[in-house]
Formats: sequence, C-alpha cells, structure tokens
Amino acid sequence: MFYRITLDLAFPTEAPIVELEEAIRTLARQAVTINPGLENQERGFITAARCYHDETPPRPCTVMRTWLTP
Repeated sequence: MFYRITLDLAFPTEAPIVELEEAIRTLARQAVTINPGLENQERGFITAARCYHDETPPRPCTVMRTWLTP
C-alpha cells in the first residue's frame, strides 16, 4: 500500500513556488516510484505552471518546472 497526496494550488505571484522549491525537492527525494522498471510504472511528480485561465480569452497553462520521484 502507498499513501498519495495530490495538490493543485493557485497563487497570484511566483514567490510561493520559489519558497516551496526546497520542500518540494526534500519531499520528492523521499517519495518512491511504484512498480519501477515495469510497464505499469508510476512516478510521482510535482508541476509548477503559469495558468492563464483568468484571462480573456483563456489560454492553456505553460509548465515552468516539474519535479519527479527518483
């Protein structure tokens, strides 16, 4: 059995993402890959993106950074 956390948070500036980066790196190092090396492998990830859904017309998000489990 595994424990999984999923977060989806929006911030008005990039500052909280920069502040969270060290915590993200620490947590990602402790996480595991489920079924490593197999066809049904599942790697954990954290993605930081710029989101333009509040604009008119809305545009798709653009990924700034992605952190993966080892």
